[in-house]
Amino acid sequence: MYTYKIFNNIAEDGLEVLTNNSYHVDEIDPDALIIRSQIISDEDFNNSLKCIGRAGAGTNNISVKEATKKG
Repeated sequence: MYTYKIFNNIAEDGLEVLTNNSYHVDEIDPDALIIRSQIISDEDFNNSLKCIGRAGAGTNNISVKEATKKG
């Protein structure tokens, strides 16, 4: 089971894919972050982070260097 945290409004159709496949919301220590336009701070990168899903283009709102340090 993997967990995720959502930072922006994401279409319900997209989230159904996650909930139908044993993924669960975890606001504290998620395995994945799902964002659209919000700027993610370094504090959002935890040690269990495995991926960041970006619904959009570019990575200007993600500190890739800091996220990479966490794994």
